[in-house]
Amino acid sequence: ASARRRAIRPSSRPDPIGAMGFRVIKKCLGRAVSLFGCLVAAFIPIAIITTLASCKVPTNDQQLIIEYLDGKEAVNGPTTKVVNPFRSLSRRARVRLTAQQYVRVKDALTGDVRIVEGNALFFMKAYEDHDGIRTKTLLKVNQYVRLLDRLTGVERIVAGPANFAPGPWEEVRGAIESASYINRDTAIIVKSKVDGKIRLVTETGAYIPKQYEEVLDTRTRTKVLANEAMVIRNSTGELTVYDGGANGGTGVSFFLGPWDEVVTMQWSVFSQPKDGETQVISKSPVTRIDTRVRRVFYQFQVRTSDNVALEVEGSIFWRIADIQKLIRLTPDPPGDVWYRARRLLNAAVSKTDFQTFTRTFTTLIKGTFMASASDAFWLDRGIEIKDMEVTKFDCVDDEVAATLQKIIEETTRRINLLEEQRSNNEVQYAKLLADIKYEQEQTTLINSQRGNQLISAQREGEAEGVQLSQEASTFLGGLSSALPDINLRMRLFKLQAELEAMEARVNSVAKSSATIFLSLEDLGLKLNVQDFLAHTEL
Repeated sequence: ASARRRAIRPSSRPDPIGAMGFRVIKKCLGRAVSLFGCLVAAFIPIAIITTLASCKVPTNDQQLIIEYLDGKEAVNGPTTKVVNPFRSLSRRARVRLTAQQYVRVKDALTGDVRIVEGNALFFMKAYEDHDGIRTKTLLKVNQYVRLLDRLTGVERIVAGPANFAPGPWEEVRGAIESASYINRDTAIIVKSKVDGKIRLVTETGAYIPKQYEEVLDTRTRTKVLANEAMVIRNSTGELTVYDGGANGGTGVSFFLGPWDEVVTMQWSVFSQPKDGETQVISKSPVTRIDTRVRRVFYQFQVRTSDNVALEVEGSIFWRIADIQKLIRLTPDPPGDVWYRARRLLNAAVSKTDFQTFTRTFTTLIKGTFMASASDAFWLDRGIEIKDMEVTKFDCVDDEVAATLQKIIEETTRRINLLEEQRSNNEVQYAKLLADIKYEQEQTTLINSQRGNQLISAQREGEAEGVQLSQEASTFLGGLSSALPDINLRMRLFKLQAELEAMEARVNSVAKSSATIFLSLEDLGLKLNVQDFLAHTEL
C-alpha cells in the first residue's frame, strides 16, 4: 500500500516516462501474461502427447535398441520403456533356433565371437549381431569333414555320425568326404602335413584320416600270374622282381609302395611280313614280362658263297629263363634275339653255295641257330632258345629268282607225282590189308562154326551115349535071369546094335535116288543067318 501510495503520490521530480508510458508498459505486461497462459495451456497437451509417444512397449519376441550419445542400450521385452524422442530407436526380433540350426554372434564393441546352437530362443546384446541362421553339418557313418580355426590355424577332423556346429572361428574346408574303404585288394596312400611323410595303409576297414593327414591316392593290389613277372623300382633305385612262377608257380600279388614305380621296358616288335612287303620294326612298352615261349618273326637278307642274294623269312621261338639276368644286361630281349639270329644266319649262309642251300636250307639254318643255344650270349641274358623255323626264302635278283622258280616248279611237279604214286600205293596197300583182314575174319568165322558144330556134336553124342547106356543097362538087366553069363549078354547086345545099324543104312539107301554098288564085305551083312546062328555059341 505504501508502495502504491508512493506510486500515486505525485513526485516533485519530473517523470521521464510519463503516465502514458506507464500505461503502455502495464498493458504490454498484461498481454504477455495472457500470452504466457495461452502458451502454458497449449504446452501441457503437447507434453502429454510427447510423453505418451515416448513410452515403448516391446512384446515377448522383441528387443529395443536405444542409441545414446555415449553408447547403446538393449531393452528386452516384455516391458515398458520411456524413450527420449530425440534418441535413435530400433526394434529387432528375438533369435529362434531349431535343433538343426546355429548362429555366429559377433560383438561389434569387443570383437568377441560366440556360437549359439539350437534349440534356443535368445536376445542378443546391444552391440551383438549375427550373419544369418545356418544349418548344422550332418555327418553320416564313415563320413568326415575338415575344420580350420582361422584364429589359431589349428585343423581338426570331425567324423560321423554327428550333427555339429563349427567353433566361433572355425570354417569347413572343402566338402564332406567319405572314408576310404580298404580291403585285401585295395590300399591307400596317406600323407602327413606335419612332417611330409607318406605311408601305405593296408589295414582293412573304413579309414578316416587323422589330424593334418590327407589321402593322396588309392592303390589296387597288383596280381602277377604264374607265367608273368614284374620289376619294381623304389625311391633309391633298387629293383625288386616279383616272379609269379617262383614258389611252385602259384602267382604273387603286392601293393606298390608310396615311392615305388613299375619299371617299363621298351621291347622291339617285329611284324610278320606279308608277300612282297618289308618287315616293320617298332617299339612297345612292356611292364609285365611273359615267361612263356615267345615267337619272333624275322626277315633277313643273306648272301651265299657264290654271291646269290637271298631273303629268308621264318620264326624264332624263345623264352625268358632268368629275370634277374635279363634286367641286368638287356632292356630289349626280343631285339637281342633278332639281331643275334641275323648275325648267325649270315655267317652260316655265307659259307654255303646256292645249290647246297636250296637242298638243305632248313637243316642248315635250324642247325646253326640251335647249335648256339648254349652260348654265353644267351646264358648271360637268361634267355633260352627253343626252336627256329624257315617258312620262306626268295632270291633278291630277278633272274636268279626266275631260275629258282623253275626249279621249284619242277620239284613241285616231281613231289606231286610222288605224292600221287604214294597215294595209289597207299590205296592198294589199304585194299590188301582189308582183304587180309577179311580172310582172317572168315577164318575166325569158320573156326567158330567148327567149334560150335563140335560142341553140338558132343552134346548130341553125350545125349545118345546116355540113352544107349540106359538101353544097354535095361537090355542086360532084363536077360540076367535067362543068360547069367555077362559075356553072352554083351555079344547078344552087340548083335542087336549091328542089326539096327544095318537096318538104318538100308533104309537110308532105299530112300535115296542114287544107285549104289556095294559088296557084302562093304555092307558087313550076313545073309546066311542059319550058319551064323550055328556058329554062334549061345
